[in-house]
Amino acid sequence: MPKSNVLPALLQQIARRLTPQPAKIRADIEVTCFSYDGIDAIKTALLQGEKMSTELCPIKVKLVAPPLYVVVANTLDKEMGLATVRSGVEKIKEVVETFGGELAIKMEVLYSAIRLRCRVLTGIACCGIGIGRYCFDGFDASHGSRE
Repeated sequence: MPKSNVLPALLQQIARRLTPQPAKIRADIEVTCFSYDGIDAIKTALLQGEKMSTELCPIKVKLVAPPLYVVVANTLDKEMGLATVRSGVEKIKEVVETFGGELAIKMEVLYSAIRLRCRVLTGIACCGIGIGRYCFDGFDASHGSRE
């Protein structure tokens, strides 16, 4: 039987390791609007997309470089996260098209577990999501593994 001062530390470590890991859901979109309302139309559409978030799955829209934006959500429920990000992208598309703009999906809605790392000859699971030659973990993704 462990000593009384070791038991609380042991229980704390077990509880920390058994907590569910959050999932990162993301989609890369390109939003353009060349009408008179241009920038205001894009801003309105992106804000409407963010309003599709829920308490359990908040959506954030981040600017990469005009006209490329990233729709990101961190959640514990993968399916709910995928559905929420998809609905946010659809809402952005719907609103920007009412102003005469366009939305092009550059990278479809993807899921990755935040704790996964890339395999660079080590056998560790790859995050499976990369843009071009590099994955989101900063490692060279040329290994092409999606485990």
